Amino acid sequence: MFKQCIISQGHIPEFDVQGNLSYVDKQELMSLSILHLRKYNPNAYIILSGHGYSLTREALDVCDWVYWEPKCRPLDPHGYPIGIPAQFPFVSKGLEHARKKYFRHVLKTRTDCIISIPEIYKYCVDIINLEETNFLFTQQTGSDGSSHYLGDCFMFGPIDQMCCLWNEKNPVIHHGGLMNTAAYFAKLYPNEIHVPWKNFIRRYAAFRDVINLGFVDLRWSWNSLKEKYGDGLRNIILDNQLCIGEYHWGRYPGWHIFDDHGSMIKKSIPAFWSEDDFYHE
Repeated sequence: MFKQCIISQGHIPEFDVQGNLSYVDKQELMSLSILHLRKYNPNAYIILSGHGYSLTREALDVCDWVYWEPKCRPLDPHGYPIGIPAQFPFVSKGLEHARKKYFRHVLKTRTDCIISIPEIYKYCVDIINLEETNFLFTQQTGSDGSSHYLGDCFMFGPIDQMCCLWNEKNPVIHHGGLMNTAAYFAKLYPNEIHVPWKNFIRRYAAFRDVINLGFVDLRWSWNSLKEKYGDGLRNIILDNQLCIGEYHWGRYPGWHIFDDHGSMIKKSIPAFWSEDDFYHE
């Protein structure tokens, strides 16, 4: 019986401006992501949710449950689905299925990324148990004083609260996924709305930098990776041999700056916290 649950969410348009990828390229990228997720998380119940062109049959066959709309929702010029920040209706579909399967916790991630750490669910459980928290978050969480942000790409938490956070019936409060997710996280604990954002998050969540999660963004690097490795890229990824320090989430857009070893050394967006920011004043 499965005790672990991972939801992977994504979309495949005709052409994705986020990475300049044809649907064929993104289909290949995301299919490898799912195969990688399965290989290194053999005990997980994998849910795939999204829209657009389908993943390969090989990838679909390793999923335990799939919700996929064959037509991609309309996108804005930046490649974001219009009117559904963080694509919450698709995440919601996966979460509701997970709740019906009686999972206690769930990891939500993206299908255009890979997580290089094997058994990532257990890794997350160990962290929240160690720090006696409910959630685990990562980069793009933070505040600039007037606005609050919650990283929506990778998060781990209890199923009931995750379902409330990502409920597809939630009205859109902010067009940006980070702010919309933060607003609904605050609604989980309405009696503490006036607590400073960092103190508020620290009461309920642990935090790890993307480097400590092995969280790798494949979109913006896919064309260069294909050029570098050619037909060998599939094995490089599935054998977990990719030099992940070059491809951490947020590196290409410049949201986070890393040194030659992949360690985050500074932020280009002050509102976003690092692990050091989170645990120290």
